[in-house]
Amino acid sequence: MSDPTDVVEPEPYDIVFEEDKLLLRSYPPGPAEDIGFGRTSGGAGQGRGLPVLFIPPLMIQPLVYDLREGHTFVGMLRAAGFHPYIVDFGSPDADDSTVNIDTYVLDWLPKVIDAMAEHSGRSEYAMVGYCMGGLFALMVTAAHAGDRTPPVGIVTVGSPIDSAKMGALSFLSRIAHGQVDTLASMMGNVPGKVSSSAFKLMTPLRSITKKADLFMNMWDDEWVRGHESIEAWVGGFLDYPQEAFRQFLKEFMKENRLRDGTMEFGGHSADLKDITCPVLAFAGTNDKIVPVQAARAALTCLGSADVRFREVPGGHMGVVAGLRSPKNVWEPTKAFLAELAS
Repeated sequence: MSDPTDVVEPEPYDIVFEEDKLLLRSYPPGPAEDIGFGRTSGGAGQGRGLPVLFIPPLMIQPLVYDLREGHTFVGMLRAAGFHPYIVDFGSPDADDSTVNIDTYVLDWLPKVIDAMAEHSGRSEYAMVGYCMGGLFALMVTAAHAGDRTPPVGIVTVGSPIDSAKMGALSFLSRIAHGQVDTLASMMGNVPGKVSSSAFKLMTPLRSITKKADLFMNMWDDEWVRGHESIEAWVGGFLDYPQEAFRQFLKEFMKENRLRDGTMEFGGHSADLKDITCPVLAFAGTNDKIVPVQAARAALTCLGSADVRFREVPGGHMGVVAGLRSPKNVWEPTKAFLAELAS
């Protein structure tokens, strides 16, 4: 087999904004016949060049949106005539231990949104976020309601709104918050290997069967490429900035402030009721990390009159990047964004 890192991120991009570790990648739209997955997606003009900002979760590399040749979310949107951008927060080190959620919501994301507008020459844009990336899209929109141009639409995939519905994670955050916070304050940034191990513990059956699946499918080159790309993803978790982790654990997980509309960032209220643009939210029916009930709260917590909620097959990884994700998530996302671009 090849090095797993050799099979990911096949789509060409340019760095159009850079500040320290913060980067903005541009994936210019192109003809469907020139773009991997887009060969079968058609509709090269329906995106009309609408800028679409993909936001990754903390801990996760941007490759989740550009997983491998023939299986790439950004590639599908490029082929449909959209102009995807991906924000890359970089790999945190010891100097970033004081970075908190405020930094992302009040500083970094507004900067890349402004840079995207300048680069694209368009003020309208949409946002797509997986897991916490979706929360970032919601939080930056809510926190800046009234003082910045809002997106024309938001897509969230496996993003929890109600932390009380997150099963074991919710229970631990309430019961053992003090111990975990103390440990985090002593440890510094949460190492990516710790997050990767915790992720695998949350999906034990998949971890057990993975090697057997690989043996049984060694003859299938496409399956092996998919396996290698997932290995590159899960094996390459990034460190989680210490203060961002502590803030998220306390304010989101323990106190459920996002659901209750009481999140604040530097004096900016982030009440989801202030979000009025159309929102499309996906939840995986077999997601053990963000159960359907945790994501379904989007229907009652957002102020938009157009919130669409879809349950789709898949676990926390499969819902955004599995074999069924193009049909169940990417294509509906493309159709939703095409409505907004028309």
